[in-house]
Amino acid sequence: MKKFDFEKFDINDSSAIERICNRMKKEKIIPFLSFINEAFEELQVEIEKLHHCYFFTSNVLFGPKEIPGYLYVNMDGFYTDCLGEDKKIFLSWDYLNDMNIHEENNEIVIDFSTETPFKIKEVNSKNLKILYTFYKNIRELALNRNDNGDPRINWNWVLDTDIETPMFSTVEEYILWGKGELLEMAIDVHNANQNGFDGKTINDSNSSDKSNSLIKCTFEYRPTSIYLHTCDDKNDIEDGNYELIGESDYNGTGTNIYDIKVNDKSILKFEVPVDYIEEEDLDLSELEGRILIREISYWSKQYVTAFLQDGYDYLPGSSYYGLAFNFNGVAFGVDAEDLVDELEEYVPRERETQEVYFEYYQIVDGKPILFELDE
Repeated sequence: MKKFDFEKFDINDSSAIERICNRMKKEKIIPFLSFINEAFEELQVEIEKLHHCYFFTSNVLFGPKEIPGYLYVNMDGFYTDCLGEDKKIFLSWDYLNDMNIHEENNEIVIDFSTETPFKIKEVNSKNLKILYTFYKNIRELALNRNDNGDPRINWNWVLDTDIETPMFSTVEEYILWGKGELLEMAIDVHNANQNGFDGKTINDSNSSDKSNSLIKCTFEYRPTSIYLHTCDDKNDIEDGNYELIGESDYNGTGTNIYDIKVNDKSILKFEVPVDYIEEEDLDLSELEGRILIREISYWSKQYVTAFLQDGYDYLPGSSYYGLAFNFNGVAFGVDAEDLVDELEEYVPRERETQEVYFEYYQIVDGKPILFELDE
C-alpha cells in the first residue's frame, strides 16, 4: 500500500488548537475535513460512502498496551490502523455512553465510557482536545432531542438539526478558521426563474467559451423518496381513501431540497417546485379538479463534496415527480480529476429510519395550489 505522511495533518500549535476549540464551542459546528478523505482516496483506502471525516490525528496510543495508530472519526464511529494496514472501526457511536478528558504530564488522555471502558492518549500534542470539543457539541444536540435521557449519539437527530458543517480543504484553512481569518468566497449566482433563463446557463455564451475553472463546494441534501396519490376531495384524505398513481424514478437517490455552500457560505438554496419547468413525467392537467397528495420521506442530511463549473445556474437538470439528482454545472467527488454528474444512491446506516410528511395540492387550471388540512 502506498505510504502517506499523515503527520502533516496534525496541528502542533497549542494556541491554534485552543482557538479551534473555542470557536467550535461558540458556533456549535461539525467540521468536515475533506483533505483527510482525499488522502484516504489517494491511498485507495475505503471510506464509508458519503460519510465524511470530522476528526483526524496521526499518532494516538490505544489501550493499556499503548499501540500506536491514527484516529479517524466520522458518523459511523472511530477508526484506527493499529489493528492492520487498512483503517478499522474499533468503536461505533452506539456503544459510547460518554467520554472524559484530562492531562497527565505532557499527555492528553481520553477515557471512553463503554461496556468495557478503555482509554487513548496523545503525547506531545493536544489534537484530542478538538475531538473532545466536537463530541460535547453533538452530545448536547443528541440529549436535547432524546426525551429518555439516552446519552448515546443518534446521528439522525444530529444531522436533522440546523447545525453548520463547514468544509475545510486543507489543514491550513482549518487553522485560519479557528483564528477567524478564513476569507469567504462569494459567487454571483442568479435564479434562472427571475430572467426566464432556459435552466442551463447564466449567460448566453456557447459552452465552449465557458471557463474551465472549478470551485469546490459542499452540496447539502437529504436523500428523498416521493410517492404521488390522488383523490376527489378532503373527505377522502381524512378517510385514507386515495389512490397511488406513481413514484419518482429517483427515489432513494434524488432530493427535492438542496443547499450549495462554498467556504460555509450558502450560494444557492433551492426547493424543486411541484410544476418545475424541467419536470419529466408529471402532467398536472390530467388531475384537473382533483387533489394531488405528495408523500415525502427522507433520510438524514448528507454533506457531499462537489465542484461547480463557472457560468451555470446549478439548478436541477431534470426532475421526476419532484426529485432531482443531476444539476447544471455541478459534479460530485472528492477529486476534481474523478467526478460524476449525478448523486449516488444512498445506502442508509444501520437502524436509520426515514422521516415522512405529506403535502396537499388542489389542481386548478393545470396548476398545483398548496393547501393545509383543517385541524
